[in-house]
Amino acid sequence: MLKEIRLPELSDHVTSADIVKVLVAPGDAVKAEQPLLEVETEKAVFEFPSPDSGVIREVLVSAGTSAAVGQLLFVLEVAADSTAETRGAALTPEARREAPAAPPA
Repeated sequence: MLKEIRLPELSDHVTSADIVKVLVAPGDAVKAEQPLLEVETEKAVFEFPSPDSGVIREVLVSAGTSAAVGQLLFVLEVAADSTAETRGAALTPEARREAPAAPPA
């Protein structure tokens, strides 16, 4: 399944960010929360993480350019069950014990 990764709203008054460094290339396997980009706003430089694990299929930005909020940055191919795994990984051990078990595939 292909997932579009767009630049999120960074704060109330920020409408774009400068791309400082692209940390991945097409074909790279990434894990959830792995940094994909370094972006800079008027106030800070920060890393932009991947929302899911998968394989980068397209990189649509480059270092030295600017991206608008909502602009498509990457296309990520994720496994059908990747989103469920990411949600489960985010749960604490106590919450996992209390969460209903997923039906067998």
